[in-house]
Amino acid sequence: MPVEDDMSANTMTRASEPATTAGIRRRPADRWFYLGFTSLVILLNLVSFGPSIIDPSARTVPLPLTSIDLAHVLVSVAWLLMFLAQVTLIAAGRPAVHRRMGIVGVLLSVALIVVTWFMLVDGARRGFDLSGDLVPRGTTVDPGTFLAPAEALVPFGGFVAAAVWCRRRPAVHKRLMVLAMWTTTGAPVAHLMGHWSLVSWLK
Repeated sequence: MPVEDDMSANTMTRASEPATTAGIRRRPADRWFYLGFTSLVILLNLVSFGPSIIDPSARTVPLPLTSIDLAHVLVSVAWLLMFLAQVTLIAAGRPAVHRRMGIVGVLLSVALIVVTWFMLVDGARRGFDLSGDLVPRGTTVDPGTFLAPAEALVPFGGFVAAAVWCRRRPAVHKRLMVLAMWTTTGAPVAHLMGHWSLVSWLK
C-alpha cells in the first residue's frame, strides 16, 4: 500500500506540473501587459498634448493655461503616474504598498471627474479649446460639442467604483482599472487627430 500511495502521489505531482508551469509563465506576461498598456496610454497623452506645449504658436490662447485647465492637467498627470506606480508595485511583488496607495488613487479619480467636468463646461462657455486642436477660435460650434466627452466620466467612475468594490479579487480588480484607463483615451485621440489634420490643412 505505501508503494501504491507513493506512485499515486508522484502521478498527481506530474499531472499538476503543467498547470503550475503555465501559471508561472502567465504571471510575467500579465505584468508586462499592464505595464505596456499603461506606458502606451501615457505616450499617447504626450504625443497628443505635447505639440501645443512645445510649439505654442498654433495655440488659440497663449500659455499659461487658465486655472481650471491647469488643475485638469495636474490631476490628469498625477492620475496617470499613480496608475503607473500601482502597476509597477504589483509587478515588483509589493501588493501591500499597492493597497495603501490605492486610497490616493481613489481620491485622484474623484478629483479627475470633478475638474474634467468643470473644464468641459468652461470650454462650452468660451466656444473653443485652448490648444486649437479641436475647435479653433472663431469657429461656430454647438456648446454641446464640448460637453459630449462628459459621457466618458460615467463609465470611468463606474469602473473605478467597481474596481474598489472588487479590490480583494485581484483578477477582476486589475481588469476593471484597465477599462477605467481605457475610457480616458478618447480626449487624447481626438486631440491627436485634430492637431495633425489641422497641421496638414494649414500646409
